[in-house]
Amino acid sequence: MRNLLGRSVIFSLVVALVLVVQPASARDDVTAIGIVAGITKSGPDFADDGTTFGLRVSPSSGKRYGIEIAVGYLEGDLLSEDGSTELDLGYEAVYLDVNETLFLNSAGKVRPVFTVGVGWAWPSLDRDVPAEELGPLYVQFESDTFTVNSGFGLDFWLGKRVYMRPEVRAKWFEVRRRDDVDFAATVGLGFTF
Repeated sequence: MRNLLGRSVIFSLVVALVLVVQPASARDDVTAIGIVAGITKSGPDFADDGTTFGLRVSPSSGKRYGIEIAVGYLEGDLLSEDGSTELDLGYEAVYLDVNETLFLNSAGKVRPVFTVGVGWAWPSLDRDVPAEELGPLYVQFESDTFTVNSGFGLDFWLGKRVYMRPEVRAKWFEVRRRDDVDFAATVGLGFTF
């Protein structure tokens, strides 16, 4: 419980810091909302490719900097030791991220975007399996966890207020306590107002 409280305090402080250090010029621009979908490759060797989708809101998507709040879902299958699907066990996670965004070439039709942020995820297995059968695998997929993510994408402006963003992101889950990093390739459609 103390560990969860400590991680929650750290998460809250990082979010507050991101909001406080946001340059004033970035707050003067537009709000953006977007939907994303794509594929994921989970870092653990025992996980197969999966899918992901979500919603991203940027309450201050400025000319150079912005804040992004992302809510999403990802899912996939766990594999047996030999790489087959004999284990027949799916996993899923719901996540919430707060990211700082850096926009380059904000005046062009194509805008490179870098993101970095922190979040929280609630992973789970699709059915109950006794912990003694899965060992560390059970712990890795049944505990809520702190996450860190970063990514790169390109905004292709389709009109004055509509853009498409192909993007790749890396996400680390603290609960795994290993160097496993998940990767996601997504395409999003965004609207500004």
